[in-house]
Amino acid sequence: MTVRFLGCLLIGVCFWPQLVHAQALPRLDFSKIAEFHEWGFVHEIGNRNRESDGMHVTLRGLDPYLIRKPLNFPPNVPLLVRMRVKSESGGMAQIFFGVGGVIREELSARIPLAAGNTWQNVHAIVPPLGPNTLLRIDPPGNAGEFAIASMEFEPRLEVTMPEFPRPGSPTIDGNIRELTAGNLTLRHRTDAFNSFDLRWKGSPLATGLDRPLIGYRAGLNARWVDLAASGRVAVDPIANGLQITVIAADVDGATWTLQQKWIAHPDDRISVDSSLTVNQRRDLIFAPMVMLLPGNGSFGAKKSQALFAGLEYLDDEPSSSEADLVGPAAIRRVPSPEKITFPLMTIAIENRWLAMTWDISPETAAYFDSPDRIFGSGSHAMGLLAPGAHPERRADGEIFPYLPLAMQPNQPHKVNAIVFAGDGATIVPSVQRYLQLKGVPPFPPLPSREDYVERTIEGWLDTSLREGNQFRHATGVPGFAAQPAADASWMLDWLSVQAKSKRDSERAARFARDSLLGIPPQNWPYAKIGHLNYPLTGFLNGQALESTQSANGRANGLINRFDPQGTVLYSPPGDGKLDLSRTNPDRQASGFAGEIVANALEAAILSGQPETIQRAVVALSNLERFQNGVPRGAQTWEVPLHTPDILGSAHLVTAYVRGYELTGEARFLERAKYWAWTGVPFVYLRQPTPGQVGAYATIAVLGATQWQAPIWLGLPVQWCGLAYADSLWKLAAHDPNPIWKTLAEGITRSGIQQNYPEKHPSRGLLPDSFNLITQSRNVADINPGTLQPLAIRLYDQAAPGVMQRLPQAKLWVIAPAAVAVTADTADRVDLLLHGWSKRPYQTVIHGLRRPPTVKINDQAVGLNDAVVFVPGSGSLILTVSGTAKVQIIP
Repeated sequence: MTVRFLGCLLIGVCFWPQLVHAQALPRLDFSKIAEFHEWGFVHEIGNRNRESDGMHVTLRGLDPYLIRKPLNFPPNVPLLVRMRVKSESGGMAQIFFGVGGVIREELSARIPLAAGNTWQNVHAIVPPLGPNTLLRIDPPGNAGEFAIASMEFEPRLEVTMPEFPRPGSPTIDGNIRELTAGNLTLRHRTDAFNSFDLRWKGSPLATGLDRPLIGYRAGLNARWVDLAASGRVAVDPIANGLQITVIAADVDGATWTLQQKWIAHPDDRISVDSSLTVNQRRDLIFAPMVMLLPGNGSFGAKKSQALFAGLEYLDDEPSSSEADLVGPAAIRRVPSPEKITFPLMTIAIENRWLAMTWDISPETAAYFDSPDRIFGSGSHAMGLLAPGAHPERRADGEIFPYLPLAMQPNQPHKVNAIVFAGDGATIVPSVQRYLQLKGVPPFPPLPSREDYVERTIEGWLDTSLREGNQFRHATGVPGFAAQPAADASWMLDWLSVQAKSKRDSERAARFARDSLLGIPPQNWPYAKIGHLNYPLTGFLNGQALESTQSANGRANGLINRFDPQGTVLYSPPGDGKLDLSRTNPDRQASGFAGEIVANALEAAILSGQPETIQRAVVALSNLERFQNGVPRGAQTWEVPLHTPDILGSAHLVTAYVRGYELTGEARFLERAKYWAWTGVPFVYLRQPTPGQVGAYATIAVLGATQWQAPIWLGLPVQWCGLAYADSLWKLAAHDPNPIWKTLAEGITRSGIQQNYPEKHPSRGLLPDSFNLITQSRNVADINPGTLQPLAIRLYDQAAPGVMQRLPQAKLWVIAPAAVAVTADTADRVDLLLHGWSKRPYQTVIHGLRRPPTVKINDQAVGLNDAVVFVPGSGSLILTVSGTAKVQIIP
């Protein structure tokens, strides 16, 4: 094979030209018997048939795949593979290329496939291969039919990085035009394009990219237009703004016009409309439609925090690093748009921050690089490029597309953005401001109570989740054995009350009882398979005292994990397994410690023991070292300790809310609100794809399992978001900001939406993750226990149980019921309990100094089997039914 370059020395950047080689690239026709027999090695494949339209296979197992005998590819040639396929189940197909006969994750391509019986023409980029290359196809799903008609390889056009002209640090004096938008100012020189600076209250924030290039394809070459060197510039005032225009000619005779309209608004924001036009047809490969260089000429490459919502959440550390995932997926400069949870990029430095939001469109690509490693500014870079970043045009993360955008004569390409700024050293104020500007999306639809109850009963009882009276945490993958599950008992009890069908009601009630067989009552609070903390089973079965007593030991055990210096360190496994603290060498993380403290505080409250509660509050102070930080490290069973994590936000919110309830200290409530805001960037506040599921889906972590795979960017894991939503409900009880209830409800609705539907073998279960592009679900299929407590909040408009502080009386009430507090004083407490169970239930009041005077439903009651006082903990245990009025005189 030979490769011929045209014009490289003059232009400096080339595309791959047509390849002239003796060896043609493979073109595989699966309807041919010879090709059919090349795919002889199969794994977890049932029937495999050759038909007139291709090869059809039936999937039977958790990891089905087919392997072809080796093919020979020319070396050093970037490739594109085109396939014609159909997939009954739909989802993410993966093609492995075993160069030298070795299958490796990094030499693979992922292709989203829609579910159905329709042929799809798809393509994906392939790295350079070589001789003796195996092909392995991993169809999506584990059941149903997959068919492939053809697979063809062709050379892929690839752009070499040009030497971008180094941006200047513009001297803004002399002839300038100035915009004032509240405390944000833009000053633009009149003699140069994009030669401006942005300032917040007089302090420098950013400059423009004053040496922009436009790139286009001409034949087999890439050509570049240096707008600053050859363009004519006009900076003109318009109403409330400036219009900046540059006109430049390319070497092939076309005239390019890039025009920006910057409009000032009094509320500290400047909007920009950018338009690119060319008077002849051109194949566009690069245009910086809007580009800011935060820190250029001022604070440089430093920052206090940075955010690219859905992709990066940074302290003063590089973006696109391999701290959380390795390989090509770590490069997040120009991501595929479905990975962006909402359009927001922020750089914070010292006491101020600069942010950009924009209108997402198919041919607009977001660009984020902190620090800037492409333009050479010595600062940061964030902005908008053309063409767009959809996978059908651009490889994820790459600056240049593999398919250019065909621009027609005099047809403008437009983008819209808003630049805004504010006070603060973290990204949190920019998220708050974004929501003020853009709002939240509509809620996903909510199925009827009857439909939800029916599917959830089926999920608990009629799937492979259940084995006798025990339940798996998840099904569909090995490793989850059936186990005792006391939390399943109370949830089945609730379902038995709600079910319309007598059969369903009786079945749910029976398994609510039988699931407790063999579990000692003291283990009921923590013998659970859901991820949330609702220890209600003992309260519904006459064992509330045992629940409170076992909680004391759990709380103290958790607190004892902290060393005398108040730190708790991740311990690398000593059995040769991967050390997930490799990129976080101090072995501490906010989410890692926050989970321990949150669980300790809730167990201490459940125990009612004053000494244990005091120890837990002291443990809360250990989290102060993470103040104003990034939520990290809450999933160290598989994800690096360094990785930003929505579960970290959830644990920290819960910890600080409980600390506030216990102490009344306002600083703890402020901490809770801060950590609640840190979770927002993980939530899709837009509809990222045309499918139904999207809005309020949640990204779990900004990284990958063990740095490699699965890569969780753009792949919602709703159970993690549900834990965050649960913490927001707790915060909403004390902070009137409606955003917390809105997010919690939206996340819960999305969880219900993501559940497996009717007639699916896993109906009523929650998939481990959800593919947004293909709208398909990925195993493992998780039990209903994480979603159900939050679904109950929506259908009942109340939590299934409470752990509630009475601040004036300095008491706690814990009950499997909704509780309305009608009086809370040092001398009297009046409660109205609304129990959902048909059976009697227990309510615990902690914090009493002596046996109180008690009235139930206006009747005075003495101590008896239904009214028990526990002197050691100062606890009152009441047994009531349904709706009950309770009065306590301490």
